[in-house]
Amino acid sequence: MFRKTVRTKLMKKKLSLSALLHETIQRQWDEIKSQMFKFPYFDKWTDQMVHQCCVHSNTLSFEENDLIYVKDDANVYVTYFILEGSATVIQRLVVDKYKLKGDKRFRYKLHPNQNLRPSERTHKTEFIFMQTCLLKEGACFGLGEILSNHTLKANKGLKCLVVPKHIIHQNFTPNNIWKRIILFLDMNYPTVEEVFNMFVAGREWHLDSKELNRMEKFTNRDPLGTTIHDVPLSVRCEDIFLANKFKMAEKDPYYLFGEKYKNDDRKFVKDNVINLIDVKDLPELREAEKRREEEADRAEELEELKMDVKKKVSIVENHVIHNIGVQDTEADEYEGDHSEEQCCETSSDVNQED
Repeated sequence: MFRKTVRTKLMKKKLSLSALLHETIQRQWDEIKSQMFKFPYFDKWTDQMVHQCCVHSNTLSFEENDLIYVKDDANVYVTYFILEGSATVIQRLVVDKYKLKGDKRFRYKLHPNQNLRPSERTHKTEFIFMQTCLLKEGACFGLGEILSNHTLKANKGLKCLVVPKHIIHQNFTPNNIWKRIILFLDMNYPTVEEVFNMFVAGREWHLDSKELNRMEKFTNRDPLGTTIHDVPLSVRCEDIFLANKFKMAEKDPYYLFGEKYKNDDRKFVKDNVINLIDVKDLPELREAEKRREEEADRAEELEELKMDVKKKVSIVENHVIHNIGVQDTEADEYEGDHSEEQCCETSSDVNQED
């Protein structure tokens, strides 16, 4: 009796475990199936092909700077379909450096064996790693393209659908799409010679720019050799005009308003133009307003004094002109009387002679 009860208990647990395992695996297959149909390559596959691919496939997430290998843990070649993120393709170059007679810089040439191992390198051999392309969401790699000297590095947030390579190639796909993708990747990956030429050009420019910066650092002359006379006269005149305008604007008490005060103390319109300023809350602006009002009052007082002085001067001028006119009339009357007396005296003298 005891054995029978134990047997039934174990069978129930086994059935529940298998049901749970089947549910979990089915959920994973459904997830892989939905991810497969994000790519148009699997639209013409049958249900049996899709099921076989779901059984042998999985999804992997990579950390930043992780290396991506085209073989899995079971030493089986796999194909990657990028679901999220991006991956960087890095080309390895094996170069030999040398110097010509009388030359200070190293020169580079490709090593005959690009598959050289690090243990076989000499003191004249260097390994150069160059970024050649960036694979983004929707791309695929590991189909059989030439990746002998390429290294694939994961960027941040990379998630891939991993499918065994033999599953990809054994299932029928119309238009021979896999070989076309392989041909496209091989054509777009730069050759070793092209990558080496880019490396040489970049290294020469790096050394030239360093030398140029070093020369400019220890020389005081203008690197372009320009002077103020090379600037057009109209531009210089406009610069002087704007400089004077700027100096006049600096005297305005509202000039530094936007730099000194917080957002709570200023109210702007849409175009950042001050629309309203509450002077009571700003002591410095209030003092500036007072100073400006005092200057205006002083200017008014000076104008009034000038007007008073002008009035007094005009009164004095009128008085002087009047006095001068009276004196001229008196002088004319005196000269007239004196001439009549002389005429009378001359007439009396003439009568006496007669």
